[in-house]
Formats: sequence, structure tokens, C-alpha cells
Amino acid sequence: MRDQLARAAVRLYPRHVRDRYGEEISGLLAASHAPGRDLLNVVWWAVGEHVAAFSFSRLARAVLRLAGLALLPLVTAAAWLMLSTVGLIIGRVSIVFGEVAEAWFLALYFGVPAAVLVPLAVVAGRRWGRGWPAARSVVLVPACLAAGAVGVVSIPQAGVVMGERWQGSAAAIGVWFAGLVAVGIGYRWMSGRAQVASGIGYRWMSGRAPAAEPDGERRMSRRVPGWLVWVCLAVAAFVVLDVAHVVYLRSVFTGTQAPWAEAPLWFPLALVGQDSGDSLAGRSLLDTLKALPHVLTVMTVFTLAWFKRPRPAPTGVVKNSQDLVAA
Repeated sequence: MRDQLARAAVRLYPRHVRDRYGEEISGLLAASHAPGRDLLNVVWWAVGEHVAAFSFSRLARAVLRLAGLALLPLVTAAAWLMLSTVGLIIGRVSIVFGEVAEAWFLALYFGVPAAVLVPLAVVAGRRWGRGWPAARSVVLVPACLAAGAVGVVSIPQAGVVMGERWQGSAAAIGVWFAGLVAVGIGYRWMSGRAQVASGIGYRWMSGRAPAAEPDGERRMSRRVPGWLVWVCLAVAAFVVLDVAHVVYLRSVFTGTQAPWAEAPLWFPLALVGQDSGDSLAGRSLLDTLKALPHVLTVMTVFTLAWFKRPRPAPTGVVKNSQDLVAA
């Protein structure tokens, strides 16, 4: 019980203090002859560390960052409309001069916004996420983006840019939010999990021979390879987007109008500008979903880039760890 309370008290400190002095503080509490008093002192000094690090300028920057995240879906939808118009003009001109077949017109119409917005989302996510705590980002970033997207679909008349039925769009955004939170939790688990391997398996993953430990086992303390993390993130994100669009279309159309056999193809078809054939009660897949697949895709790329942003080095130094538990 004492160890659990000590660990809980240490977690109250800022990250840079926990990383540097966490084990020492836990050891001092474990060996304390007055555990109740020292535990209260630890909690008191943890609160003091947060108060000392607090500033209104940091709070203002955090609020502005969250507001910017909430506005990102609106900016993305507006940019998609403008860039799709550019793609429309390019496609029409190319058809007139016979350089592009009619069948590729919609692909060009949807490809121009994607070619511009997806790289921008990667850069923006990596740069914007610097200095933001990783644990909070897992929920806060998808929550702000989802709130902004729901706000866009709730705008009278203009909200149809992200789907004809706002109920279906809201349901798809909710599924997207839950899925991205799960992806973020999985990413944190993968990136921090120690791997155990031996012989050829270790050499294949790390390119180095494992070091022999006293017990004869060959072990490594190494994070999951970066390429494997990216592959898992991409696959999980695609599944989340696919499920979100299935939820949208199944909430709008009946089972016979939107058969399950075609459900896995709705998102990729809409993303590349192709239609679904004779399903959806004769309605066009592109007219039904409109920009929803592309806005959610940009939001997903931005969120994954935020998760994979460069991690800054810990800042702030505590001069004496004894002061953290001293009366």
C-alpha cells in the first residue's frame, strides 16, 4: 500500500522531475520513518513545482493552440473546395486538349487537393505538436479536431460540404474520434514497449548483435522499430476511416440500399473520386459524402504526424531532490 501511494505521489510531479528523481523520491518514501508526513510533503512540493512552472503566457498559448486545432477542419474544408476548383479547371482544360481521359477527370479533381493538403498536414502536425505533452495529445488533439468538424457540419447550408446528412457526418466523426484515441494509445504502447529477442531475430530488427547478460539470455531494451510503428499506424488509421464512412452510409441508407458486401470499398472509392455503381439507392457516393473523406483523411494525417512529432529534451532542473520531500 505504501509503495502504491509513493508511486501515485511521484506521478504528481512534472515529467522532467519524475524522469530525473522519481526513483530517488520513491526510495526516500519507502525508507521514511514518518511516511504520512513525508507523503504530504511530496504532494505539497509537487503542487509547488506545477505552480512555479505555471504562467499566463503558457496558458494563453495552450488555449490558442486548442482553438487552432478546432478551426483546422473548417480551414481544411475551405481549402479543399478551393483546390478542388483548381483541379476541376485543370481537368477540363486537359480534356479539351485531349491530354486526360474523361475517366480520370474525377481522380484529378480529387487528387489536386490531396497532393497539397496531405503534405501540409504532415508538416503542420510535426511542427505544431512540439512541446505538447504526449499523454494529453492522445485525447486532446482528436477531441479538438472532432469538435471543430462537428461545428462545420452543423453550419446551416454550408455544412453539407462534409456530407449531405449531418446526423451521419456527426456519427462518422464520433467514430473517427474514438478510433484515433485508440490508435494514439496503441502508438504510445508500441513506442515504449521493450522488445526481447535473440540471435538472428535481434540482428534482423536492430542490425547489431545482442549483448549477453549474466543469466545467459540475450535481451535488448529497444523500442519497436520506427518502420513497424508507421505501418501499424497507417493500417489502423485506414481501418478507422473505413469504419467511420461505413457508419455514415449505414446510418443514412437501409441495408438493401447500402449492402455490407460493398462497405469496405466506400471510403477508398470516394477518396480517389470513383463511384460505387448501382448501390446507395441510385445515389452517387461522391454526392452523398462530398468532402467528408478528404477532410477526415487530412485530420488523420495531421493527428498521426502530431503523435510522431520530434520529442524535445526535458527542461527544468531541480537542484536537490532532498528538498522535494523535506519538511
